[in-house]
Amino acid sequence: MMTLPYHRRLAFLLATLFAISHANMVLAESRRAIQLVVMDPLSKPLACDCVRGYAQRDYQVLAEKLREATARDVEVVWHDSLAEAMKETHGVPDIIIGKHSVVLADAGATALQVRAVGALTGKTGETSQRGLIVVRDADPAQELQDLAGYEVLFGPEEAEEKSGAAERLLSEANIPIQPIGARFGACSEAAANLLSRSDGETVAAVISSYAEPLLKGCGSIREGELRVVAETEEVPFITAFLNESMEEALAETIEIALLTLGTDPVACEALETLSGFLPIAALPSLPAETSSTQEVETEAALRDHAQAWPQFRGRHRDGRVDWLPSELMKSADDFQWQQELPSDGLAGIAIADDRVFLAGRDASDQGDLLMALDLATGKPQWSHGYPAACDLDYGNSPRATPLFAGGTVYFLGATGVLTAMDANTGQVIWQVDLADRFGEALPTWGFCSSPLHIEGRIILNVGRRHPTIAFDAETGETLWAKPGRPAGYSSLVATSVHDQSVVIGTDQLGYFARKVSDGDYAWLAKRQYSGDFAVPAPVLTANSVIFTGENNGIELYRLPRPQEKSRGKKVDAWASNQIAVTEDLAPDSHTPVAVGERLFVTHQGVHALDITNELRPVWSCLESEVTKYASIIASSDRLLVTSEDNALYLLRASDGHVLDQIQLAEDAPSLLSHPALSGSKLVLRIGAHVRCYQLAAETSAHP
Repeated sequence: MMTLPYHRRLAFLLATLFAISHANMVLAESRRAIQLVVMDPLSKPLACDCVRGYAQRDYQVLAEKLREATARDVEVVWHDSLAEAMKETHGVPDIIIGKHSVVLADAGATALQVRAVGALTGKTGETSQRGLIVVRDADPAQELQDLAGYEVLFGPEEAEEKSGAAERLLSEANIPIQPIGARFGACSEAAANLLSRSDGETVAAVISSYAEPLLKGCGSIREGELRVVAETEEVPFITAFLNESMEEALAETIEIALLTLGTDPVACEALETLSGFLPIAALPSLPAETSSTQEVETEAALRDHAQAWPQFRGRHRDGRVDWLPSELMKSADDFQWQQELPSDGLAGIAIADDRVFLAGRDASDQGDLLMALDLATGKPQWSHGYPAACDLDYGNSPRATPLFAGGTVYFLGATGVLTAMDANTGQVIWQVDLADRFGEALPTWGFCSSPLHIEGRIILNVGRRHPTIAFDAETGETLWAKPGRPAGYSSLVATSVHDQSVVIGTDQLGYFARKVSDGDYAWLAKRQYSGDFAVPAPVLTANSVIFTGENNGIELYRLPRPQEKSRGKKVDAWASNQIAVTEDLAPDSHTPVAVGERLFVTHQGVHALDITNELRPVWSCLESEVTKYASIIASSDRLLVTSEDNALYLLRASDGHVLDQIQLAEDAPSLLSHPALSGSKLVLRIGAHVRCYQLAAETSAHP
């Protein structure tokens, strides 16, 4: 038997031992407890129990949520200093939660690479703080300009609200101050020093806005001893960071757990938060001015079908057409054709390639039924069904409008089955079940987001685990599925910002924009009032976006500008850019239509608002006739309104004058499906019947 030379045997032995050691290290890493470092000054161990229900955040509750999500132990370390905390985590903290600027400064000092993933909301939903410049009550200074020549007691440089933000405020106001001397780490130290000064000394101090209640509660200052004369800009407050060296799958699991914390009311109470963690906006520069969907054609397929209604709310997802008639048909029975379907339906109608695409239910109500009808005759062209048992309020029919793009039609059922089909033959190209692929639970009212086609992607606004998902339009492969705030029931719209495509939508907490390329958040805004079901879709104008809801009314935003860099440091906070709001009109389901300077909306009537003048009312009509859900299709000079009560109205856009009206059906199920208008053919779904009306001769000259 041949014996290997000694040096080769030794090399083999060492290699074997190394492999075993590496395998043991990998196994140990997979079992290692997650290290959670809490630097939040409002957490229970780092704050005093002096203000009832404030600054007693219990992060052990979060640790338990993370244990459930990761199947690992979670060890919590509390400390004001990241460097000191790292001694207790053996140099490998996995999650750090603390003041945004302090964590970044400490991480830089310790050469730790971290990534911000979520901003913790306070009890009223805020994610930011301010620096408060205070003086003694007897001090003569009353406003910012009065501080010229004062000595200002700043906080440490890493505390942005007490240093950089305050210094910028004074500098931008051209207020000279005495040279900066000692800095005070704690707000209580700065307040005590200020109160110890002699009468006549011109001194001010900067404290954190979150600390003011604690100073009073702890007796560091008495009521009325200090007075606020100025406030800094908002800066980010408590932020969750992940160690960049963390294994990707684990990091994603933790990020999802953090960003879905707001769905657990017990955890929210323990952490004194309204909505848990909100995702960090990642796009570095979104200017206020954007081009609307009308100006940005993302798919040549839509341009090629000028007479089509290929998706949710028409060619550009805006409810607009080039032409509307001057009068309606003579009677409700004056239709070209009528086709009876197996069930009532909620989903909107799509028209393209001389076909009408519909989504409904089979006769047993145990499955979805997808179909195409001939636009000229109403005769069925093809149909496809699949099992989809469910029990939802308002019935089990699909809610999402079909989408036609590039010869393919896409359907989303209420149970979350997304199907791509050949528009000519009805052959299934691919199909995805959101519950199976992403573990998404069935929402109370089902999955409702009408598919959006942009840059070869099908994008949906659905679910809790992965609220926004992009699929390859040809294969159904998942291109990205991003965590974030739980989705509502609305559809997305798309626009372009300096050659960067974004989708804009609503969710359970507010409004957002995501980059089409990778799904990262570009912008987030929080609603003032909670409870909106997030059903209406956003409306884009030339340079703004409009959101609608039952508790928050109609809100007009410019997409926000990021704050400027400060001393070379990147500032992650975003300024709010709400232009106007009106709470008088608050539809819970209807999506308004914007035409030029006017916004047309239905809510206890039909109304026109001035977009350029703070949404001021222009005219109202049909207050007693249109009292429930209604839809609007608009041209430049007319409005076509369908009501839930099966009535059709033709209005003059300039003043709301009713040009014509007709009752489409008596004692019929409600008209909840959004109609489609292709050329002069109006297709409506009333209960289980689909009707096609000819509004004008095809040979008429339409502008």
